[in-house]
Amino acid sequence: MMYFIITLLFGWCGAHKFMQKKKNLGLLYLFTFGLFGFGWAFDCIMALLPLIRKKNPPAAIVPQEDVVDALCTNLDPEFVSFVLPMIKSGISYSRIAQAYRDSHPDSMCEDLTLRISYVGNYHSNTTTLKDLASCGAKKYKIIACDDEKMC
Repeated sequence: MMYFIITLLFGWCGAHKFMQKKKNLGLLYLFTFGLFGFGWAFDCIMALLPLIRKKNPPAAIVPQEDVVDALCTNLDPEFVSFVLPMIKSGISYSRIAQAYRDSHPDSMCEDLTLRISYVGNYHSNTTTLKDLASCGAKKYKIIACDDEKMC
């Protein structure tokens, strides 16, 4: 909050840049009146953004069991209970899809393999997170590589 106020009131003369130990930029702001006002306005917006974000309450942390229930509700519990044991046993998704079509011939699911892979990925991720928690990890970092297959 204090940084935003200093940037708003004295940003035109570079006071906020001097606070950040950026003496050269502070001098530049001082002699150009905050980069002719444009730099000052930009810095005011950038100083305001964290304050706006803090006012929004953080998303509630949903217990693991509730997430699993939501998954089952969204994907049809019968489907998940049919597919999940086969995924756990290591059967390929195409064989699982064929088995589901054989046992549910009236099912008109066009994206069956995608749904099976969703359940498989979800199971894999929850298993990994449980393993991390069981070895005492309190923090973890998810690293993803964006490509054309990622939605």
